Amino acid sequence: MKQDDLSIQLSNRSYAVNHQINRRLKHVYIQVRPEGIVLKSPGISAKEARELLERQKAWLERKLQQLGSPVADALPDSISLLGVAYKVHVLPEGGAGQVRLDPASGLCIVSLHEQLCQRSDLIHSALDRFFLAEARNYFHERLIYWSQQMGLAPRTIRFKRLKSRWGSCSSRDAINLNYRAIQLPPECIDAILVHELAHLRHLNHGPRFWALVHSHLPDYKRRDAIIREIGGKLL
Repeated sequence: MKQDDLSIQLSNRSYAVNHQINRRLKHVYIQVRPEGIVLKSPGISAKEARELLERQKAWLERKLQQLGSPVADALPDSISLLGVAYKVHVLPEGGAGQVRLDPASGLCIVSLHEQLCQRSDLIHSALDRFFLAEARNYFHERLIYWSQQMGLAPRTIRFKRLKSRWGSCSSRDAINLNYRAIQLPPECIDAILVHELAHLRHLNHGPRFWALVHSHLPDYKRRDAIIREIGGKLL
């Protein structure tokens, strides 16, 4: 099945259209999905596809409104990695959302095909994949260090995007970590890791739990205050 990428202007926004060509089809179909617009045809030309989309503009706009399409979300202006801010810059140089940092210019560069550069859902997804990869590497290194310091090690570590917390620990010695914590300064990440590792010994927030945390991080309260101040907008 061949695929062509088109775009259409709807309600002052540019939407990517994935044109899928399947010679076995007898008719043309348009689907509006949360991830974007799909046009399936037996092989109509790009010109014919654009004309069809123009004729269906009103219907497409209604469907997108019903979906509350993620492509209408605002494009991110900036991100942080380990407490350092980078301005997000989307480059129309091809690719499926590769992300790289340029410390010299202070840019976080997201590479996408030109017709997809206004797809905020794809940009957010690319950044989330980037955060996850960075968190796996950095957190693993810091967990080894703190596990040795505290004499505590989880049986299982999972990385998730948690909506309202930075981590959790279960009675089965499994730790869940919010990979978006990779945006916080290193001292704050250490505070999160020490907090969750301490729960391996004390599954509560009693005096013995806090005594263990403060024995390894005497300034834990200061670090936690920073997390509370800046963390909400990073979740």
